Amino acid sequence: MKKLFFIVTVLLLASCGGASKDAHTTETPSTNTNANATNEATTPAATGTTSTPEFAGRYKAGDKLNVFAVSGLTLRDKPDIKGGKVAAVPYGASVTVLAEDLFKNPYQSTEMKGFDIKGNWVKVQVNGKEGYLFDGFLLKLAAPKENSEANYTDYLGKISKMTKCDKNKPKGEENLYFYESCKYENGVTFLSKGYEGGAATQIFLPASVASFEQAYLIAKALEGKSNPVNLCKYDAAKGEIECTEKTGMEFTTISKKGDGFEIEFAVAD
Repeated sequence: MKKLFFIVTVLLLASCGGASKDAHTTETPSTNTNANATNEATTPAATGTTSTPEFAGRYKAGDKLNVFAVSGLTLRDKPDIKGGKVAAVPYGASVTVLAEDLFKNPYQSTEMKGFDIKGNWVKVQVNGKEGYLFDGFLLKLAAPKENSEANYTDYLGKISKMTKCDKNKPKGEENLYFYESCKYENGVTFLSKGYEGGAATQIFLPASVASFEQAYLIAKALEGKSNPVNLCKYDAAKGEIECTEKTGMEFTTISKKGDGFEIEFAVAD
């Protein structure tokens, strides 16, 4: 079969909404980098850890945040990993931030060696119930629909309004199987090319969209449950995460690029 490569570049120039791993529905150490895993491989925020900075995005009481943990989160009765379970909160669910004790209960999730997502327990309301979630896995951005790999432009449309889209192949690249270049407000761009043996897709997101941690969560969310990537390594020197799907046929890289971040998906068929 033909090899198929998807490269998705997400440049996130600054950081806005917050995302990190929350108390998931089960509590076992996680070696799976899937932001949706229900595992809670987390510890109270500590010093001396080698990790990326706490997500910079802030929120206030009344704000709506969305769950980016693919396997969902656990709503707890107190801001502690040992807090009693109130309810399971599924991926994509919207929760409302309550006013109590904002940013007073630090916590962090260890995604892989050297890479922690830092944040705070936040009191929220969801489906008429109140409790605490770890805000590291909560973003202001809408969560991608599951299995949305083929609908990147649809997802970008939730982030910014499309202003132009061109499907005419550029001069010198007439041999491409397909070509699509779209621009969105606030500098968001989308570029997709298909050629014999593969395809490449690049997405650029401007400032105030997400942090490195959030880029990681967005990448995991775009992969969806159908593409579990569970062998990830974080290179602190490069500021890069490299993940390999268990079959060895799919790869994901999240790296710093200039003043932003790049997410790269590669699939060999």
